[in-house]
Amino acid sequence: MGVLYYWQDQFDDAERLLEVAESKNPDLPSLRTYQGMTSMQLGRLAEAESALSKELEEHPREPLVLMAMGQLAFVREDWAGAVQYLDGSKIVDTRVLLLLCEAQLRLDERDAARETAQLVMTLSQADTAVQAAARRLLAEHGLEVDEPAAEAVPPPGGAGGHAP
Repeated sequence: MGVLYYWQDQFDDAERLLEVAESKNPDLPSLRTYQGMTSMQLGRLAEAESALSKELEEHPREPLVLMAMGQLAFVREDWAGAVQYLDGSKIVDTRVLLLLCEAQLRLDERDAARETAQLVMTLSQADTAVQAAARRLLAEHGLEVDEPAAEAVPPPGGAGGHAP
């Protein structure tokens, strides 16, 4: 339940329920990760780092842990760390990819940032707000992103256009 509250941006409730879960079952998968992410959202960065570092030691390839470490690095303006962890997480979520793109731009990794923005554009074809954010981010650095191609829909009856 604490995880659900986390994803609904109800961090105080998430924290309370994650603490209850820890008291009942401290070995719950991803528990420490969500505790760290919740602490980060509540502005307690040292607590977040402590929880996430422990989780990273135990699960160095876990995408959620890498994503959280990337977000923490981003908040701390550690752009190289943000790129390392966010890229390493391999999480294909437009919000995570926008963070990665911004960190790449801050490191002047323009080609990588443009490539990441292009992926955001492709993944968010139905979300104009996300596309606008990607365009705006690149424009701030004098870059443009290619518009995603409209998905080709074959005419009725196949490529010839004639129904049988």
